[in-house]
Amino acid sequence: MPSETIWEFPYELPRNAFNARDAARAGDIWRAFQDVAVGAAARAGWPPHRFRDYGAAFVVRSQTVVHHRETRFGVRLRGQSWVTRFRRDTLCSREVRLFGEDGPVADGVQEWVHVGEDGRACRAHPQVVADLRIHEGGPPSPVMPAFEPIEGGVTFRHEFPIPFVIMDPLDHVNHPAYVDFVDESVSHLLYANQIRPLELVPVAETVTYYAPVVAPGPAFVETQLVGFTSGGAAVFDHVVGTESTPRSATARTVRTLATEPERLRALKRPAS
Repeated sequence: MPSETIWEFPYELPRNAFNARDAARAGDIWRAFQDVAVGAAARAGWPPHRFRDYGAAFVVRSQTVVHHRETRFGVRLRGQSWVTRFRRDTLCSREVRLFGEDGPVADGVQEWVHVGEDGRACRAHPQVVADLRIHEGGPPSPVMPAFEPIEGGVTFRHEFPIPFVIMDPLDHVNHPAYVDFVDESVSHLLYANQIRPLELVPVAETVTYYAPVVAPGPAFVETQLVGFTSGGAAVFDHVVGTESTPRSATARTVRTLATEPERLRALKRPAS
């Protein structure tokens, strides 16, 4: 059994993770975090195929990410991850970090649930718990920034189909895609208020998952502006669902703009 409790290794974001500003999208930072977490587990002796062989898997129950800076294509990155606790041999908390040449890119904390072939939570094999060793101490988990709530913030509903071709190995929507969904909703809201969606910059987000979304949908995102941080970033609450599962996930995103972030204040009133 490997003796390491913290795993660190090089990571490279693919070209399609970047927008026209050459900035990595929030959803693709989440995909990087998934890769780093899975890579760390594989280095500890548990690659995905080993879980499949014994009829189990880990799925994400919640994740919180705080972004420190945007990163561009070609920057050499490093991923880092460690397990902080196991509860009832079923819930696994894991920290993930992404570093660039100029310092931290993003911090994340994940809660994974061990599930059986039927998709229900169950205890992990004792060898899983033994091999995914808990790291004692370490830096604190990232937390969402404080904000000042507002009343009557603008709301928006975005509806869309779920493509069959994006189903993941468990045959449902992979958890980073929900960040794409809510950012698409915010992008439509920006567009309706004469703000270029390309200006959107991630500050932080958190998502909690309750039920899987599967193709063909349709699915929806209900978005509401709920406040502003002291730095002027907008805070949005979202519900992602379908007709059969109207509350598949809830999310909170904190977003600013690449230029003139004060324009977000215009979102306090609905577009005319």
